[in-house]
Amino acid sequence: MKTEHLTDSEIQIYSLSQADIEPRITEHISTCESCRAKAGAYRQLFLEIKELRAPAFDFNLSDLVLARLSKEKSPVWETKTLVYLTIFGILALLAFPAYLYREYLLLLFTGISAMFLYLTGITALVIFIFQSIEVYKQYQRKSDALNSF
Repeated sequence: MKTEHLTDSEIQIYSLSQADIEPRITEHISTCESCRAKAGAYRQLFLEIKELRAPAFDFNLSDLVLARLSKEKSPVWETKTLVYLTIFGILALLAFPAYLYREYLLLLFTGISAMFLYLTGITALVIFIFQSIEVYKQYQRKSDALNSF
């Protein structure tokens, strides 16, 4: 009769907890000297690992990290200047044609009922509010995640 030995993961599971082990594993270990020796070695290894003391630094790691963070500030003014210039450029590109064709733009809206314009404006405002709330929630989640460290 040929029996195959247990895998290392099966022996490790047996060595860690014998409560919820398959009967075939328990039966094999009781009859196989090689697997029983491996299980004993794994038990001894797991006991030694549990007895190891936790590593500790002889310095405060959080102080070192915070000191580096405060020194490495990004040039915020460059980023803000770029954003403001981009916004100004987009507004200029929109304002110039609007000024040139202002008479035709006013005629564009004369045939539309006031109720339709109000509904469109309210819909846009509601969408803007919901999007703003979502952006704020994402900001809060990211802020909480950073503060949990």
